[in-house]
Amino acid sequence: MDWVQQVEEFHALQSVYGEAGAVEEDSEGLLAQAQQALESGPGALVHAPQLSGRVRLHDAAVPGDEPLALHFSLPRGYPCSASPVLRVECGARRDAHDALATAVAERAAAAGQAGHAGSSEHGPVGRRVIWFHHIRSPTKRKRIVEWADELDIGGFSVIGYPGVIICEGGEEDVAEYVKRIRALRWLAMALRAQEAAQADAPGSAGRCFTAPDARPLRELAADGGLSVLGAECRAVGLEHLFKAALKIGG
Repeated sequence: MDWVQQVEEFHALQSVYGEAGAVEEDSEGLLAQAQQALESGPGALVHAPQLSGRVRLHDAAVPGDEPLALHFSLPRGYPCSASPVLRVECGARRDAHDALATAVAERAAAAGQAGHAGSSEHGPVGRRVIWFHHIRSPTKRKRIVEWADELDIGGFSVIGYPGVIICEGGEEDVAEYVKRIRALRWLAMALRAQEAAQADAPGSAGRCFTAPDARPLRELAADGGLSVLGAECRAVGLEHLFKAALKIGG
């Protein structure tokens, strides 16, 4: 989850709809809790609340002068791997309510398609999960980070027993990265998961590990490194990759 973007978007809504009470949190202090979790680091983000609320459109009304509001919730994978959930709230007749809900869904879908315009030009974002019996060699550790920097690969490398790399970047770059790593001599190495997602725009769009300390690839210590990796993956909606690395849940 990109908590920075989620919090910034919530503040942007408050700025656009500046009238007092126009933007409400679902529970008091929700935004403050998210902000505090963001400042506290990855471990706190795992337990941070899902951001949700409603925008009361005081200048808009439906037949019968019924008040109109749009409820929104930002899933834990938003914006990397999930879309916002929108719901129209009003006391209008069923047919008017359904027409509004359909219009909102169509606009949201159109916005999503516009965001993907030109995505084929930038290619898909690839992710890989690699398990090792161990990662100890200073030379190998250096190569793992250097090659990630060279190929613009983000993610994490946990050293020690076992060793784990979860990485992402351009699909072709990630494939090259795994090829180079595989060429090193390992007691045991296994590619345990891979996936590709279409990028939305140049640069970091479409990627989940976008924090400054996660690109280039960040090395995590053997002591507590797996716990940090799990927290990082859960925070961006990629816990399934962490589970794949350790074969948790089949």
